[in-house]
Amino acid sequence: RIALFAAWLGVPVGEVGPTFLGAGRGAANATALAYKNHLRAEERSPSTINGHLVALRSLVAYARLVDLIDWDLTVAGEKSRRLRDTRGPGMPALARLYKAIEGDGDKALRDRAILWLLIGQGLRESEIVSLDLAHLDGDRLSILGKARREREWITLDKSTRAALASWIERRGDAAGALFTNFDRAHAWKQARARGSADRRITRFAVRQLVGYYSAKSGRRTWPHAIRHSAITEIIEATRDVNAARLFARHDSLATTSAYADNLDDLGGKAAAGHADRFATLIE
Repeated sequence: RIALFAAWLGVPVGEVGPTFLGAGRGAANATALAYKNHLRAEERSPSTINGHLVALRSLVAYARLVDLIDWDLTVAGEKSRRLRDTRGPGMPALARLYKAIEGDGDKALRDRAILWLLIGQGLRESEIVSLDLAHLDGDRLSILGKARREREWITLDKSTRAALASWIERRGDAAGALFTNFDRAHAWKQARARGSADRRITRFAVRQLVGYYSAKSGRRTWPHAIRHSAITEIIEATRDVNAARLFARHDSLATTSAYADNLDDLGGKAAAGHADRFATLIE
């Protein structure tokens, strides 16, 4: 995001600091506001705009931490409602997606294991790509959650364990990334950028495989929508929002409650009852 900001400024990334921060508090806030308005004009979503502003605030906060500046960025973010649609594609659509994987080749075994982690465990794509073989311990998996500094253990269901076992049997027991990239050219570029020979699967590759199989099954979706479906399914099956929170690893119960509210459509039901009562008055 800083690179995109630099491109908008018309300077190399390395010049963002002197150009943006060096201008002083007033000019920097004016520049950030102009950038925000630019993103609005491009019809970017509130969450996208806020993400760019967070990147700028982080840059300013770091500069203040190391005593390069003594001011903060005060441009307000956009108002947005998170999780406007949390239902996801639904379990029947995900079953068709899973069945779209054919054969038992290396890629098919890898992709089935990844889909079980997405569907059965509700993992984020970032959590999947960060996995090493060493993070699997019997029926437990050590994941690095969103905004977490330390890994945490989750318990795997038997179907996910079986899918992982099939993949690992084919993969071998060499240390390193649990899931590798079969796009060798792309993997080589990624490994070269990291300065290693690690052909770890990328977030792009996870999105690509989900997009491919979902399109093949008749309803295109993406990894985070699968997570939405998994959380919604647990709430629908258990009616226990706290259990769903623990499954999703949300810090706040309010975040998980949004899934329950969307599932029950309380607002829609209230509107229907209100309209029906009014209709009886005009009959």
